[in-house]
Amino acid sequence: MRESYDHLEELVKERTMQLEMAYKRLKESERDLSEAQKNGSYWKLEMGHYNR
Repeated sequence: MRESYDHLEELVKERTMQLEMAYKRLKESERDLSEAQKNGSYWKLEMGHYNR
């Protein structure tokens, strides 16, 4: 019984680590997307000024 519990505990730790890494990558992607959107908006603004 103890071996099963230890194995299950190890699986939970491993999965938790995987989820934490996935969450970190998601937050990095959100930050990158936000920056890209800001840059895109800036580019559109600049192009609007040049096309006048």
